[in-house]
Amino acid sequence: MSRVTRGRASKVDLLPEALKEELHKLLRNKSNTQLDVLDAINELIEEHGLDDEAKLSRSGLNRYAAQMETIGKQIKEAREISKQWAETLGTNAESDVSMISIEMLRSVVFNITMKLAQDDEIKSDDLRNLTMSIARLERAAATSQKRIIEARKEFAEELAENIEASVREKGMSKQDADFIRAIIQKSV
Repeated sequence: MSRVTRGRASKVDLLPEALKEELHKLLRNKSNTQLDVLDAINELIEEHGLDDEAKLSRSGLNRYAAQMETIGKQIKEAREISKQWAETLGTNAESDVSMISIEMLRSVVFNITMKLAQDDEIKSDDLRNLTMSIARLERAAATSQKRIIEARKEFAEELAENIEASVREKGMSKQDADFIRAIIQKSV
């Protein structure tokens, strides 16, 4: 969560990682008020020997908490959507949900790219990270697609064997069984 304000990083972004993690933990605990969080984090900043300039203001903490809340809601919504799709899709849900997730991530990467392009803020590091993200997404999509194809082939093979056994049991010829097997395998 890198918030840039008038060309400089926010005070939260400048905090050491351990303090940011503690801030996130304090914010996630709904029994804490923002004033409690502000007092606790500023106390920790002091204990870590940071400058008074590093201390967070009420409005700065409020902005950051609002951003965290928005991101938290988006993550929760994405989980709910994935759960609903998994319930709807049934046994093949794992592979289908992974493909849906990949598509959602592609959309996020596209939106980030468009936002950065509109703001004329695409830096070489941003471009490299976005490119790596897209490459990883494409590899994940290919792996997921490969798993789907393999699962379908296994299912078709198992189905063909079961049908062949049933067909022979009913007295049909080997040619009939082979014909049915070929139809099943073509459908994969």
